[in-house]
Amino acid sequence: MSPRNPVTPQLAELRSRLIDFGPAVSGSNCSLQSNALLRFMAYPRDLIQSVKASPTVWQYARRAGYRTVFIDAQAGFVTVYGKLQNYMTPAEAISIDRFYKLDNAIRTHDLDDELVNIVLKEMSVGDPVFIYANKNGAHFPYSDGSPAEFASDAGTSGTLQSYANAVRWSTDRTLSRLIDGADWRDATMIYTSDHGQNFSVGRLTHCSSYTNVDPNEAIVPMLVSTGDEELRARFEKVATQYPNMATHFAIAPTLLELMGYRPSEISARYESSLLHSLTSQLQFVTDDILGLVSNRPAWHSVDPTIQKGRQRLDLLVTLTNSRPNICEGGIGCVAGPEPISSE
Repeated sequence: MSPRNPVTPQLAELRSRLIDFGPAVSGSNCSLQSNALLRFMAYPRDLIQSVKASPTVWQYARRAGYRTVFIDAQAGFVTVYGKLQNYMTPAEAISIDRFYKLDNAIRTHDLDDELVNIVLKEMSVGDPVFIYANKNGAHFPYSDGSPAEFASDAGTSGTLQSYANAVRWSTDRTLSRLIDGADWRDATMIYTSDHGQNFSVGRLTHCSSYTNVDPNEAIVPMLVSTGDEELRARFEKVATQYPNMATHFAIAPTLLELMGYRPSEISARYESSLLHSLTSQLQFVTDDILGLVSNRPAWHSVDPTIQKGRQRLDLLVTLTNSRPNICEGGIGCVAGPEPISSE
């Protein structure tokens, strides 16, 4: 979030209000798996069993006294009535108090603005609420991700320019709107992407399989905003002590503590937390996370700083000092009174 960053300049101006954990590692390199891993509160030590048997984030939130809201801004391509995505089942869907499914009646580049409108509305109700907001972000064709007349100052052309435009329009602008527009006195937001982007000739940008996976497909941002000064100090301490060590697998235990669950209960399953320490091995999983083919998931080790070290003719080099993976993903937002203790 450098002030000279041409892709996320508005977020750079708000950096004093954000805790930046640096380049982080997503649960998977594909939206399908990453979103499921987050909602199912998965933990790496027993991934498949946790995906199948753990309570969902909605169940945890409701038990802790929170109203639950899900906003899906990536559902426009789902045209079959009643069809869900990212491994969501009807049973899971009906367990959510309020489900917003934004469809193709909204222009692609307006989806994240509508998502922010809904988040602000739900946060303003005043009751304890847990919001999982799945942004549309920047998806191919990237040219759909911003209005035709909008252009970032990235100095690129073609696909890379379209991508930069989409990131600045749908993430920098809309996330800044949310940070400026929400009442954060009793709220905490965790922002990340569901996967990264690999811009290499002849390769998929994400969702590669098995041995053909590039680490950049799983390098994502991890940002936190909170109005609670004690929580802010704790987040900042961990971000400083463990730079570039955050993972999606640290989000579930963080949410559980924010909801009021006992740390002793949480540590029995989870190793890392954005509120305590980030010591887990940095890995992401691809392909089968349900144990349908094998009980041994395909794990890939990754160094999040690889994004800074590679000298390639891709977006990461062209956009000097930027963090281009801040493009897709969900906002986990807990708003309401001080976290309550569960029985």
